[in-house]
Amino acid sequence: MVAVFFYIFVVAGLLIFLYFIAAVFINKKRDRLIGTMQEEFTREKFRKCPQCGVLNSGKASVCPYCKTELGAQLPPDIAEAAAVSEKDGKGPLSQFPYKYLWPLPSSQLLITLISIYLVIIFIYGFFAGVYTLGKKGVEQLNEVTRTASQKAAVRDAESERRAHESAGQKHGTLSSVSLKTPTPIPTSPPFNLSGSPEEQVAELMIHLESEDWNKSVLAKKALIGMGKVASPALAKEIKHPDQMIRTHVITALAEIADPSSANALMEAVSHDDVVTIVQAVYALRHFKGEKVYSKLKETLNHKDWRVRCAAIAALEKMGDPKVLTEIRSMQKDANERVQEAARKAVATLEAKK
Repeated sequence: MVAVFFYIFVVAGLLIFLYFIAAVFINKKRDRLIGTMQEEFTREKFRKCPQCGVLNSGKASVCPYCKTELGAQLPPDIAEAAAVSEKDGKGPLSQFPYKYLWPLPSSQLLITLISIYLVIIFIYGFFAGVYTLGKKGVEQLNEVTRTASQKAAVRDAESERRAHESAGQKHGTLSSVSLKTPTPIPTSPPFNLSGSPEEQVAELMIHLESEDWNKSVLAKKALIGMGKVASPALAKEIKHPDQMIRTHVITALAEIADPSSANALMEAVSHDDVVTIVQAVYALRHFKGEKVYSKLKETLNHKDWRVRCAAIAALEKMGDPKVLTEIRSMQKDANERVQEAARKAVATLEAKK
């Protein structure tokens, strides 16, 4: 709402500025017309028609407009005043926009208005910039907090694992704790799903966006278990603003490997976030088709070396030797890691010939 009022204010200011410019030019033109008339008055006298009121040259005896006989000649000063104030005549001063003197503010008022206008624009721009930077800062802070929480959870899990191992060694047994997630996750999802498969998918998509990391992972696994019926809902969230959610979505689509979701992953390759691009490129290894191959070949020229490595790894996993020519050319890449990935992929694909 504030932005709407600001835009209206800017447009109104521009219109007023245009009015000032037009008024200055019109008034100057009006002054020139009056000056021209004054010069004519100094050269000859005029006669005013008693019928139509038009001023005629002192040489004329009959009005050319109404054919009325003219009266006595007017002195130059009276004729000049009559012509300038004439409103019913046929001259240029009786026509728009020269009929009236357009009002203009004083120089001091004009400078004050322009200063206020510029100050308001500056204040709005300043606060808009602060708001934008603050919003981005909050998003980055949330990301850092989430990462720190996950690392803390990993440390807690590691401490718990060591405690279990220590206790197991005392009793002659060993306890194993999985470290694939920050904290142990139950084997069965804590969701009471009901309704049609599509309704269950919709409910799981809500849990996928949960701030509880474990619940989000469980929702992802449940969606993978539902198979292709979950693909359309997952594909719609491929550009979710939260990077963690995008990761879950891309992982699930890769595991389900529904051919209809390949287009969504190829669209994700154009995302602004490099991590998302790398994940989407590597996820394409589960799909086939000329469009997928063309997209991966195109990604070999990406400006980020991590994306190029992901494309090479995906083509290597797909195992089709027909891409050997493109991958061999990557052995001359400027980045050493890309060169190493290309050499490994070439060796793997040549072995499959």
